[in-house]
Amino acid sequence: MSIVNFIDPKVIKILRFLALHREDYFLLQMISMGTNVPGASTFRIINKLKKEGIIEIKLMGKLKAYKLKDNRTVRNIIKQLE
Repeated sequence: MSIVNFIDPKVIKILRFLALHREDYFLLQMISMGTNVPGASTFRIINKLKKEGIIEIKLMGKLKAYKLKDNRTVRNIIKQLE
């Protein structure tokens, strides 16, 4: 049994979306639209992932763009998602 079975499906959707587009930064709204996860849930999940060191943030003026960090933890998570 995979660890993925124990994680909130919304978190899995967001992680898979970001893993699929590892090199790109996305605005919160783009992540929400690309995953069909409500904006408020996306915001909450992104903040949790940021606190865990999984998400990288780039300031673009007043906007924040997000992508997965490139570290061992993230690579292990991506492996589990495959």
